[in-house]
Amino acid sequence: KWDNVFKDSVITHVNISNGVSYIGDSAFYGCKRLTSVTIPDSVTSIGNSAFYGCEGLTSISIPGMVRFIGSSAFSRCSGLISINIPETVISIGYSAFSYSSLTTMNILGNVSSINSSVFYWCRSLVSITIPSSVESIGNSVFYYCTSLTSIIIPDNVTSIGDKAFYECNRLTSIVIPDSVDSIGDNAFSSCTSLTHVSIGGVLNSIKWDNVFKDTDITHVNISNSATFINNSAFYNCTGLRYINISNSVTSIGDSAFYRCTGLASIIIPDNVTSIGDSAFYYCIGLRSIIIPDSVESIGDSAFSSCTNLTHVNIGNVLNSIKWYYI
Repeated sequence: KWDNVFKDSVITHVNISNGVSYIGDSAFYGCKRLTSVTIPDSVTSIGNSAFYGCEGLTSISIPGMVRFIGSSAFSRCSGLISINIPETVISIGYSAFSYSSLTTMNILGNVSSINSSVFYWCRSLVSITIPSSVESIGNSVFYYCTSLTSIIIPDNVTSIGDKAFYECNRLTSIVIPDSVDSIGDNAFSSCTSLTHVSIGGVLNSIKWDNVFKDTDITHVNISNSATFINNSAFYNCTGLRYINISNSVTSIGDSAFYRCTGLASIIIPDNVTSIGDSAFYYCIGLRSIIIPDSVESIGDSAFSSCTNLTHVNIGNVLNSIKWYYI
């Protein structure tokens, strides 16, 4: 056990001898003057907060036997710009590199999950390579990574957590593979440069509210496996010009396209049965709409304040029990 052993000390250089297998929790916590550390090949685990707040560290080499990197292990290492993740790593803990100055990251390990907040507030992070072994991207993983310009989500990823890419305002496009069946709330909210999105089967998710809220998306293509456009999914996407909704979609949620002022036309597929409250509220670019016979319910204010809407073709929607101020 090696926990807290040099916590808040003024050491500048560390050479860990071969034979040590574990760097304990908070071992070098708050060692702000630490500028170099040599980790031997014998180490297999780096504990929670092991190098937390080591502001003088600019780079570190993690040896090829390490399997576990603990929560907040390198959090608030504000000088850290580069680090390698070897193939042996199978687990990276919560907030492991948050508030660091990493610019690029290549994860070679066989991690199945990028845990919550791992790269939270890494404002210098420009690019990252995620291995194909990853199946889930946790909550707030890339929250406020304001320099991140592109990212490839591997085909094995099934879930993207709440606020995973929140305010990554240099991201311009994203491809969400068919493997993804769940996206959390606000996952891409406030990505103000995001203009192109290709969506796989994600809309089967039971949780997808606000996912692209306040982005600059212009084009969206929704795949044939999607069944539901969730509440506020494209809320205030004022730049949205084109969206292709697949025939598999049966429901459009509340405020789904609220204030999408650039949307000039939309085709509601024949299988849609419900349109939620304020679904197209203040879509002032809309000039005509065809509501298919399949629609049984339209929510309150669904098309309110669409001031340029002049032509509406309504199917059997008036069977709906809720249809006020539409």
